[in-house]
Amino acid sequence: PEDIDRNRAREALEQAQEHMRQNQSKREYHLSQAAMARALTRLKLSSRYEN
Repeated sequence: PEDIDRNRAREALEQAQEHMRQNQSKREYHLSQAAMARALTRLKLSSRYEN
């Protein structure tokens, strides 16, 4: 958890959200959903282990 880069996770979340707003195929939509879930998980874990 210490090596989770919060800035990188925030950027990944923003990028995934932007992709979700665009018209895309079902496959791309699901990939964007998965990316957003990963980014949210990283952010939650990093805040849980903050000092």
